[in-house]
Amino acid sequence: YSFAIVGINITDLAYSLLVSGALKTHLYNVAPEIPSLQHFQQTFCYLMQEFHRFWIEEDPSDIMEFNRVRSKFHRRILRQLKNPDMALCPHFAASDLHLVNM
Repeated sequence: YSFAIVGINITDLAYSLLVSGALKTHLYNVAPEIPSLQHFQQTFCYLMQEFHRFWIEEDPSDIMEFNRVRSKFHRRILRQLKNPDMALCPHFAASDLHLVNM
């Protein structure tokens, strides 16, 4: 797949999760204080990494299956976010922000 196209789609996914409120649980679980842009950036990085893993798991026959895989990934993330204890990227705790290169 094209990295740029995936980046655009993951940005759209992360933004839509934020605007819809679906990302609230995750942000409150990883940032007990006020969530910042860095938390959103970490979430984006996590989603990119997870999409790549998901793409490999799905093993699509060609790039033409991108929309199917993207939609399935979106549904998977939404399902995960329904868990009130969910933190999409728990290894990105607010106290670990100094470990992340921005």
